[in-house]
Amino acid sequence: MPVPTVSTIELFPLLGDETVLLPDYSYAYGNLPPHELELLCRIALYRQPKRIFEFGTYLGETTRHLAHYSEATVYTIDLYPPGHPQYRHQEVVDAQSDVVPSSPGARFLDTAEARQITQIWGDSRCFDFSEFASSIDFALIDANHNYDYVLSDSRNVLSMIAPGGIVFWHDYASYAPGVMKAVNEVSEEVSIFHLAETFLAVHLDDR
Repeated sequence: MPVPTVSTIELFPLLGDETVLLPDYSYAYGNLPPHELELLCRIALYRQPKRIFEFGTYLGETTRHLAHYSEATVYTIDLYPPGHPQYRHQEVVDAQSDVVPSSPGARFLDTAEARQITQIWGDSRCFDFSEFASSIDFALIDANHNYDYVLSDSRNVLSMIAPGGIVFWHDYASYAPGVMKAVNEVSEEVSIFHLAETFLAVHLDDR
């Protein structure tokens, strides 16, 4: 079953209405739309996480802005890029959802926020996340949209999230059935909500 839809104010009643600017934001296909990125930044600004983990760096636009609106160390994982000795060609199953950048993280390179960001290379399905166990305050899953990847990333992130932490999934929508299937499955174990007027799903750890 689809997860229940709630308004942002229902889930974050104390969230302020601070104006969040998106410095040098440049939309490209595959990026979070500005209204969703703005919302994530407002939540990061409100919660002030110490450690953020992002599955799927892509161009690094979201990475940079989450760093900008927090003092967190931001970890972001993506596949080895072309030219790297361990690069392996990724099969594109769905050209609409599986967008593969030639230079992941290009948008945060040589920026003030880069000092907060740690780029990790590897396949998230077989990466050892044990060093992050129960230590991540804020996480975003927005990588490979195929069911097996999303389910694996979800299982991993739930072992990484700190008590009271928060997990977001992007592309919780009918155009990404793999994401919906995995999130719906995980919602049988932990509470997950869909944020109204977005393609974001969210889990708030209540430990």
